[in-house]
Amino acid sequence: AASRGYAPDQRVVLPARRPPARAAFSRAPARVYTLGAKTVPVLPRSRATLGSGSQQLSCTSAAPRRSLQARRQGQARSTIEMLRLTARRAAARAPLHRATTPRRRPLSYAADPPRPPPPLRVGGVPEHFNYPWRLAAERRDVDFTWEECPGGSGEMAAGLREGRLDCAILLTEAATLFAHKGELRVVGSYVDSPLTWGVHASAARPAPDRDGARYAVSRMGSGSHLMALVDARARGAPPPAFVVVGTLDGAKDALAKDEADLFMWEKFTTKPIVDAGEWVRVAEVPTPWPCFAVCVTPKVAKNRANDVAAVLAAVHDESSQIGQEQVDEIAHAYGQQPADVAEWLKTVTWGPGIRMPKAVLEATTAALVDAEVLDATAARPYHEVVCDFTRDEALGAAFPDDADLELEDHGEVREGDARWPPPGNISRD
Repeated sequence: AASRGYAPDQRVVLPARRPPARAAFSRAPARVYTLGAKTVPVLPRSRATLGSGSQQLSCTSAAPRRSLQARRQGQARSTIEMLRLTARRAAARAPLHRATTPRRRPLSYAADPPRPPPPLRVGGVPEHFNYPWRLAAERRDVDFTWEECPGGSGEMAAGLREGRLDCAILLTEAATLFAHKGELRVVGSYVDSPLTWGVHASAARPAPDRDGARYAVSRMGSGSHLMALVDARARGAPPPAFVVVGTLDGAKDALAKDEADLFMWEKFTTKPIVDAGEWVRVAEVPTPWPCFAVCVTPKVAKNRANDVAAVLAAVHDESSQIGQEQVDEIAHAYGQQPADVAEWLKTVTWGPGIRMPKAVLEATTAALVDAEVLDATAARPYHEVVCDFTRDEALGAAFPDDADLELEDHGEVREGDARWPPPGNISRD
């Protein structure tokens, strides 16, 4: 006390240490000691020394007493802790799902930019006709994926129907059939020249009679199935029996095991099998309409016309440049003889993929109805079978490479002066 400037006879209270939180409001009784003529109250359990020399006095006290401001601050902290504890206990007893007010976005919040659509998934048979699609898929200026479907038009139609494909290259007769069923929309003709079907039989047995023969088909509704019915109807023969074999390899097994008698497929694709002596070609059946048609799902036809146009522009650019210089590349890619590829290139006529004459679909529909593949009452009008941006033009008409297509009012086409067709010129409406 003397060291802190207190007089020997002065009554002092030693400063107390901060007590624990639970003892914030407790007041321990003080013990009073006499120093000279004065008494000094000291809290218990706190060591203090008073006076000097012979008048020193030692005692044990509690924590030094706090000032009034410190006590009020401690009381306030304790009150806040008690309120928080009460709130936690009330929240624990409350229901798990409490109604809360969602936070509002500030006015300056910038919305995330829209995500770009995924690449178009395009499917086609692994044949030389689709070589331009392979080349276009390797380009970096157009975004789509190419998937080869050995099961033919039936497999691709199932892929469009089930959502595994966005676009596919189907035989025109198959595309017409599934378009009347409402499963897809026809964009246009991809190959304007007709397709020559070969009727094949096993070379190990005598060639069977076409009337009453068992036809191997990739699947029901595929081109091999439809063309067998159309050919039988044209010859006045009864509908043949069918054996589903899946792929071209399945047809080879079926004919070798005598499970089927005949198989119809594109003649240049099967020519290596004929040259190897495994099959014989007993007849050829050309189609009265163009080979292949570009088809899309109804959703893609409505919402992604620009993307379809960009892909078709890239494919048309590649197909228009294919000539005799690419014979060896095509022959190597599809396991064919260069002479056969050169002969095929002389007969093929590439289409831009954006036009499909109404007369072609009417002729194909009539053949399907006549073959009893399609019910006449189920046939749809032209505008429900094709896309809004499909051009009703003759296939033999010259198509300018530098034409710019702009679609207005769902199908009106204007020609401009830019390349055909730029991705931004087809309305999504």
